[in-house]
Amino acid sequence: MRTILSSVSIALVLAAAPRTHLAVRDAPSAVTLTEAEILVYLSPTGEELRAHGFDIVWDEGDVYLGSDRVSIHAYGTKPPGPGGGSVTAGNFSVDRWTAELKNGDSRVISSRVLGVEALIRNAHHLNLPARVP
Repeated sequence: MRTILSSVSIALVLAAAPRTHLAVRDAPSAVTLTEAEILVYLSPTGEELRAHGFDIVWDEGDVYLGSDRVSIHAYGTKPPGPGGGSVTAGNFSVDRWTAELKNGDSRVISSRVLGVEALIRNAHHLNLPARVP
């Protein structure tokens, strides 16, 4: 009797495994550092710099990976104009649970950024509609 119950128990566990696996796979997960970097790179600021032959960059020390957001202090490779000036391109942040990109307190909006945000939300099962202010 014990052997039969053990076999039945194992069969029930194995039968339940695919559903458990799907439930874990479909659970929401946080946006990764690489995905946040892609959003910053595709930002209108980055596009504008590249249109003029420059680029948007950041160093490892300019990145903060928190539980709720990724912060990136980005620079333009374009040198400051005559008389100096900042090469700062922006202080970007990406919400790790909505994939929304901001530069400072302002939401970054472009068709490319909104499209990539939607792809990231879908990949991470963050099935939220895009929020346009």
